[in-house]
Amino acid sequence: MVGFNTGYFLPRFPSQSLNLFNLVPGAFALATPANYLSFQGQLTDQNGAPITTTKTLTLSIYDALSGGNLIYNETQLVTPDSRGIFYVQIGSAAGNGVPAGSQSWPLIFDLPYWLAVRVGVTGAYLSPRISITNSPYPLTRSSVPARSFTTGANPPCTDTTNGAAKNMGFGVTYTTSASTTGTIYIGLTFDLKSAAVSASDTSTWQLVYGTGSAPACNAAPSGTARGNSYLAQPGATVFLEMAQSVGATITGLSQSTAYWFDVQATDNSVNGWIYSKPALSVTDIVSSTNPSAATSFVSNANTCNDVTTVARMMGFGLLYTTGRSDQYSGDIYVTLTFQTNWPTNSIDTTKWQVAFGTGSAPACNAAGTGTPVGKQYTIADQTTNQLQEPQNTGFVLTGLTAATTYWFDVQATDSATNTWTYSKPQMAVVEEPILPGVPSNLYFTSDANSCGSASATGVMGLGPASGSVGVYYQTSSSSSGNIYGTFTFNLATAATSGQLATWQLAFGTGATPICAAATTGTLVGNSYSFNSEAAVVGGNAETVSFVLTGLLRDTIYWFDVKMIASSGTVTASNPQLSVSEATLGDIPHSNVHFMSTTASCADSTASAVMGGLSSSATNGVLPMTYTIRSWGTGNIQVTLNFKITTPAVASGDTTQWQFNYGTGATPACSAAVTGTPVGNLYEQISNTATARQYSESLSVVITGLTQGTTYWFDVRVTDGNTNTWTYANPQISVVEVA
Repeated sequence: MVGFNTGYFLPRFPSQSLNLFNLVPGAFALATPANYLSFQGQLTDQNGAPITTTKTLTLSIYDALSGGNLIYNETQLVTPDSRGIFYVQIGSAAGNGVPAGSQSWPLIFDLPYWLAVRVGVTGAYLSPRISITNSPYPLTRSSVPARSFTTGANPPCTDTTNGAAKNMGFGVTYTTSASTTGTIYIGLTFDLKSAAVSASDTSTWQLVYGTGSAPACNAAPSGTARGNSYLAQPGATVFLEMAQSVGATITGLSQSTAYWFDVQATDNSVNGWIYSKPALSVTDIVSSTNPSAATSFVSNANTCNDVTTVARMMGFGLLYTTGRSDQYSGDIYVTLTFQTNWPTNSIDTTKWQVAFGTGSAPACNAAGTGTPVGKQYTIADQTTNQLQEPQNTGFVLTGLTAATTYWFDVQATDSATNTWTYSKPQMAVVEEPILPGVPSNLYFTSDANSCGSASATGVMGLGPASGSVGVYYQTSSSSSGNIYGTFTFNLATAATSGQLATWQLAFGTGATPICAAATTGTLVGNSYSFNSEAAVVGGNAETVSFVLTGLLRDTIYWFDVKMIASSGTVTASNPQLSVSEATLGDIPHSNVHFMSTTASCADSTASAVMGGLSSSATNGVLPMTYTIRSWGTGNIQVTLNFKITTPAVASGDTTQWQFNYGTGATPACSAAVTGTPVGNLYEQISNTATARQYSESLSVVITGLTQGTTYWFDVRVTDGNTNTWTYANPQISVVEVA
């Protein structure tokens, strides 16, 4: 709530219409929902008589009692009551004043501000300006975004469109929050299966949404379309089945209103395509008096014919401009969707990878440029007929420069000079606000795991190889327990016609399941399928969006897929995970983390090596790491505890150890020295013929670490000779200051 100096009259000033007005100020208060600043006053003429006719008020906020800078400006029509009393909600007119102020609504109330009021849109302001002062709680109130995950219960829809658009009857809905800003960020995933009739069959679909009764399967087209339409074509007379996924931001929605989400499909023949298994993930950006997350949605019809065997840009021309440094963090969550059209004269592959940069956006077939993001994904053509299908992925970028325009594209590399066509790009972006607020922690990770599985009943399909831990996310200590995520991986079928690969996202805690391990964890949403159309290796990028709720704080969760192969071996590889985690509002956001493992390293070298405390010899056991929060300062205090066992010799052997940290692969036991040392060397001496154990502990402070980056913690050790010293049972406690 905001207090206000009440009980005095403002001097009389002429308005543009030559009437004379007095303004008796009332009080400020936060409106409900807490997105507006309520202001009440009384208008009278020069004789003190109440004014009851409708007037235009200009409401301007400055950073000084006189002069100063215009921070915010808007105009509103007010109709005072019989006493001349009026009431307005500042911020509800979305900054429509001319000129605009330096901030958009809601403002960051971290400095003293003054409200200037005038009747009309020109002329003098009433004087003096009105002080906006802090009251029992601050204007930087925060709100946790609402999140929802829904899977459709409707039966599969076999469309009968034959050239006329119809809705597919997904029946997935979301009811907006009572305090929504009207903006949501969504991901929709569903299964699409062609008829096994003609290689030239096509089905084109587009995301739509609306209110009222959700349309049934094959209902007449209704709702509002969002973004581009995308086309699938089997390229063979056998059926083609694949998951489809699309992301979007939608604005201007009403509070507490149920919206349905669907796709409109249009086929080129009477051969029916089957639309099924919809899953809808929603992040609803709710009101707060500090800036809410910024959103953007861009799409275009750019088309690029790629005929090279070296990395080239596809000329998507998608742009996003980061927010101001005093309001936004430069941390963004992105979903990218585009169309691919495959060559007709050869069995080729194309590989694509997201890239971004600043300056002029690269043109179609420009030389490879920009910064690559995540993993590269392969599309393998199985027929010499035309085949078309969309691609989708999600990713997170942190630490982008404020008020800077970035371009987003893909780099493509083909196996031959036959033409692959990339087209219809669209991109949904959410940028997190800065503190104070409710910072969502944005996280992105990828791994080079590759796992071949051949089970008709289901095994874990993306498990780690030796020395790897797969993809995982560590919740914050102030987590609300809900995350919005996007998971992408590459799927390759064997050189077997009619092989069907069915997969479903899974997550869990504890040791990450290894490749082809028994099914474990909690399954998420629906299962999706991809099939081979010929006795040729096929492949595609698979993506699913999801929302999880009820997660525990300061807990590490692994992510994988359950994989079923109808025959032969299916290979899954290159997983990448994007996460947006909502944290609790209106509390300090310093993050704390604790972790322990049973790692053990028996070192018998007489030179400096790594103690191996950050890694584990057991597949899938997570290393001793900490990921800097995307909203954190990068300043941490780490306390490391571990056990040393001396050699059973009475010769006065010594070992020296020093705290070390770094990024990238965790160093193995007795690996070459790497990372950055911190603090002093410490020494332990063995002087009895019996092995003894000692507990070691050290606290250090490290500053300037990079947001969104994972750091390992270990010790570098130097033994006096080749007798064996054992370093084991490490645990870390981390505090990161927001």
